[in-house]
Amino acid sequence: MKFQFIFDHRETFKVGRVCKLLNVSRSGYHAWRTRPESRQSGENRSLAAKIRVLHAASHGIYGAPRIHRIICSMSRKGNCYDNAVVESFFARLKSEWINHNRYRSRSEAIRSLFYYLEIFYNRKRRHSSIDYITPQKYEILPLAA
Repeated sequence: MKFQFIFDHRETFKVGRVCKLLNVSRSGYHAWRTRPESRQSGENRSLAAKIRVLHAASHGIYGAPRIHRIICSMSRKGNCYDNAVVESFFARLKSEWINHNRYRSRSEAIRSLFYYLEIFYNRKRRHSSIDYITPQKYEILPLAA
């Protein structure tokens, strides 16, 4: 981490001075520069690149820490008026989509919600409750006998 910092700022600061400030040897820094990348470091770099791609492809939803909120239900569990599933869906809709957009008109909001539901939520978003596949793929799975 210190060596990377020195490398990143070598054009701005003298390497020897930064090594001294960070309490590392110049020879250690130069050895680090010529050392081949470790397998773990390469895997981490590759994984970070994949995460950035998925984060962008999911409109910023995946890759960020998920906040699991406990949503109070209006009735007891098992009651036909229990709306916990719907409350959970709307909480996710707000946190994943609505709160990240600003709508200039009602029609713009309707188009955006249509895209979220029909294109992203059903065809691209992976759902943990169905083994991390999309609802579209889940619908075409053969029923277990």
